[in-house]
Amino acid sequence: MRQTGEYLDGSENPDDYVAHLLKSGKIYGFGHRIHKTDVNDFSDVLGKDPRVSLYIEACREGFPEKSIIIDRLVAYAAAVRRAHPNLGANTDFGASVLFHVLDLSANIAVGFFAAFRSPGICAQIVNELDVKGNSRRPPFPPVLPYPKR
Repeated sequence: MRQTGEYLDGSENPDDYVAHLLKSGKIYGFGHRIHKTDVNDFSDVLGKDPRVSLYIEACREGFPEKSIIIDRLVAYAAAVRRAHPNLGANTDFGASVLFHVLDLSANIAVGFFAAFRSPGICAQIVNELDVKGNSRRPPFPPVLPYPKR
């Protein structure tokens, strides 16, 4: 959210801002190991993570008065795809859009982000402990005892 906020506050040209981020090697909210974005498919500038489109559409529907912010953030995501075609927006980017239309500060948004992520990390832990025996890896073994089978 800090990057998207920095972009909204100062950069008129998303391509220039994205080039700066890519040069620094620190860009957040893009790429996903499951929702891979095809470098030859620009049918959706956001990429292939379906949750991002849901976030954007919900923001457009719920906050029509924030359309300029939403459009600028979508332009930012499109600039990332132009500069690095296999980087599609991920759910972190979608959450950032939501937090901006809600006018949350970055510090408050961190709490909401943690709350959003908590069910997913809990499900991953349960999955690793009970379902996928071959995926057990640190840091869980020293913290949680694995059931003996």
